[in-house]
Amino acid sequence: MTIRAKEKMLARLMNRQNELPVPLTPRLCKLVARGLSASEIEFLVALGTAPHTKEEARAKSGMPAGEFEPFFRNLAKKGYVYRPRVENGVEIFELMPIVVGWLEMQLCHGRETEKEKEFARELEGFFRSLSITNTFPARPIENFIVKRFLKPFQTIASPRPLESGRIEVNRDVHYTATRVETTSSACELIERHAANNSVALMHCFCRQWRRLLGDKCRFAIRPETCLVIGDFARYIVDYDYGRAVSKKEALDVLEETGKAGAVHTLYHERDDVALDYIAVCNCCWDCCGLYGGHNRGLLPLYFRSGFEARVTDPASCKGCGKCVKHCPVNAVSLVEKKAVIKTPICIGCGQCAAKCPTNSISLAANPRDVMVPMPKKSEARIRI
Repeated sequence: MTIRAKEKMLARLMNRQNELPVPLTPRLCKLVARGLSASEIEFLVALGTAPHTKEEARAKSGMPAGEFEPFFRNLAKKGYVYRPRVENGVEIFELMPIVVGWLEMQLCHGRETEKEKEFARELEGFFRSLSITNTFPARPIENFIVKRFLKPFQTIASPRPLESGRIEVNRDVHYTATRVETTSSACELIERHAANNSVALMHCFCRQWRRLLGDKCRFAIRPETCLVIGDFARYIVDYDYGRAVSKKEALDVLEETGKAGAVHTLYHERDDVALDYIAVCNCCWDCCGLYGGHNRGLLPLYFRSGFEARVTDPASCKGCGKCVKHCPVNAVSLVEKKAVIKTPICIGCGQCAAKCPTNSISLAANPRDVMVPMPKKSEARIRI
């Protein structure tokens, strides 16, 4: 089977997952097809997007058990199939999502061989190719499509320092199962799953990607910072993507990264905000594929948020600019040496309030979906 044939088969499978704009799938296929054999691709296509027990998956392959077990485990170790849950003692497996999934699992284990370095270079080329959409009229069209037809994949948590009375709540807020969790709730998630020994720590795919390219994190955050919880955490440990950690170490990661300037982004199963949380990613606006891609003028952003930042005491603002530096979406600026917040694009991460030395900024509850348009190239924070 030729590379082109592999790509076509994977493209059909990716489009069935219906999670990314169709024009992106051929480019992504070029990144993942090289790491798969023809038999592996044929099996993935046969497996499809429905959940399966391991025995059901084996039946799809037509292999005897002794041959199928190492074959299937190898696919799991490559990040193409995963175990999202265990039901009545039976492992349930599914095709890993494309993003977050097939791409990210290539680097989350932290290995730094030439294979991973080549993948990082190819991925960089893919991201840079997205700059073709940052022209008129492509840019406003893409911003319109994202806002009109797509939906948020992740939610934003506010940083831990804001738990001590600095969150301003002006009205009753009724949350559903798709609510945004604050960092205190993220801590509760960690504590609950730590009690069942189901918290894992692995390398941040994005930070590791930048590291393999020789780029230093502007916030000096170490690569091993992504926290995974529940059955997915056990999968991460069982298939050597990360290591099990104690409650203390996991909470220390939240504290350390939050202070450094990271946004605590909560990931859901299959990137569906209606499903359970599976991970807490601690993202900076430099390394992160999402925030960094936006700040390089490559992507619009779309999140579910529970808060918005407000300048509640303008008179006390000294114009130090720390809020501007740490805002991941450029929603804060200084006007006549006073902080001003663009509320429509504020994602409510709370970094501006956490870093404000005069307590001029606070957070107010305001559950909503926030779309941050792709900036013009001339307005991009990081020039490429």
